[in-house]
Amino acid sequence: MATSERVKIVGVREVQASFARYERGVRKTVSKAGYMAAKIVSTDARPRFSGIDSKTATGFVPSIRGPVAKVKQRIGPTTGLRGDFGSLQMRRALLPALYAKQGEAVRVYETSLEVLQKEAGL
Repeated sequence: MATSERVKIVGVREVQASFARYERGVRKTVSKAGYMAAKIVSTDARPRFSGIDSKTATGFVPSIRGPVAKVKQRIGPTTGLRGDFGSLQMRRALLPALYAKQGEAVRVYETSLEVLQKEAGL
């Protein structure tokens, strides 16, 4: 005669609840961390470009759109006579600032996700 055995898994509901809390917080946490990381880079980019054009340098601002964090220029073109001005901003300020602050920006993401994991109980 065959006997049936039951296996009881303890803690499955708790794990599912932890994952649900984690999932809800990920989007918000990633957005906040992205903004903070972009802010670090934009703050470093401003003085790098202020010697070329201080008004343009003040226009570097952090921006979030979905999961993407970026530094954008909020000041539009004045004359449009210089076709390489966007490239100049990238070469002289934005890319060097990103390379200089990349480690710090990544740490912001890592720390935020670690806090979220602890809050979710994972």
